[in-house]
Amino acid sequence: MSAPNILLAYLSPETVLPVTSIVAAIAGGSMLLTRRLIRLLVRCFRGALRRPQRTAGASKPHFQSRDGVLAP
Repeated sequence: MSAPNILLAYLSPETVLPVTSIVAAIAGGSMLLTRRLIRLLVRCFRGALRRPQRTAGASKPHFQSRDGVLAP
């Protein structure tokens, strides 16, 4: 038998399963953090690239009083 086959013969489920669960936990955590990180970066870039909007009549409030007249 060659060396790689002998090494694989000593890997039983008792030694492989804890390693695979650790790898799965690391992969799941990185996918979760990566998704949130990408979403945060996209929002930051969109906010940075967005042009400021001009509003007409910004000195007055944009709501009406109860009698239907714009509040001073």
